[in-house]
Amino acid sequence: MGYELDHLLRLMNDRGASDLHLSVGRAPALRRSGQLEWLRYEVLTEQGLREMLRPIAPEPLWEVFKAQGAVDFAYSLPGVCRFRVSLLEQQRGMGAIFREIPREVMGIAQLSLPVLVERLTLPTEGLILITGPNGSGRSTTLAAILDTINRQRPVHILTLEDPIEFVHTGQRALISQREIGLHARDLAEGIRAAMREDPDVIVVGHPKQAEEFELLLRAAEAGRLVFAMLDTAGAVRTIERIIYSFPADRHETLRSVLAGVLRGVLCQHLLQRSKGGRVPAIELLLGSPSVASVIREWKLGQLSGLMSVSQGTGMQTMDDSLRMLLERNEVAVVEALEAAQDREELKRWLIGQRRTVPEE
Repeated sequence: MGYELDHLLRLMNDRGASDLHLSVGRAPALRRSGQLEWLRYEVLTEQGLREMLRPIAPEPLWEVFKAQGAVDFAYSLPGVCRFRVSLLEQQRGMGAIFREIPREVMGIAQLSLPVLVERLTLPTEGLILITGPNGSGRSTTLAAILDTINRQRPVHILTLEDPIEFVHTGQRALISQREIGLHARDLAEGIRAAMREDPDVIVVGHPKQAEEFELLLRAAEAGRLVFAMLDTAGAVRTIERIIYSFPADRHETLRSVLAGVLRGVLCQHLLQRSKGGRVPAIELLLGSPSVASVIREWKLGQLSGLMSVSQGTGMQTMDDSLRMLLERNEVAVVEALEAAQDREELKRWLIGQRRTVPEE
């Protein structure tokens, strides 16, 4: 069965797919350019899929899967690449999704990210959040930012990942990569331990609990540069996600702390490029006295306008980014409208540009 899995992963790599889906009762499927394609392969059985996946799962994480019904880890196929593996139990039985992790960490320019993203490599302390929906390329963008820091600064970078995806080789930096479930019981425990391990930069995967957010805020207050990934869409929802994870009687205090340490929020969407492939649309909020005041006073409705009028300082909204992509004819109108935060305003802009707006 291991041979069959490796065969499927090689096929996935050869066809340029981003994901391999395995599910009991269905044939395997590949995701290419955002679309699922079913393979001409035998329907997977519960026993067959379990025999295929059990040998590649680390024993501690297999026990987590049996107890909780879901777990993530990484699998390396020599000569091909690494894969992020998500195991899950579902109504029909077992399932798994393999996502290809590029063999090399690509730079900011290679990813077609705007130059302004380089601003996130400059702070030496504070909190930076990389956000967006699943499959939006957050991990790849964060890896590019860390690679820039790695090449430029003699610092200790400590990552807490679930699982480890990109494997970084130290350049000017010392890099320690730890995996939740293998090297730390949970994220909170990992962050506490990290604070005793002399890091300059702390990188975490997906904090969800108030305790985890509080530990990250404390680390940022203590002078560390902290990066974290969230699955939120946009700067406003990201800030709300953090504050609303705490009881209401703590909101005012936490708003003040977050306002003081926030250095940036990057939200990313991947869109279909008109000429093939995918292109990122980026929203970027940078920490400033004005931004801190808005957070502290909880006037988040002002953030979009503040980002739009602060483009000269490197900030931009998601809709600003979409308009730039449309002006360069890099994406279709339908793609841009689906990702827009203010769809009606983007439609009015399109009409002003004498562009055709599709009927819904």
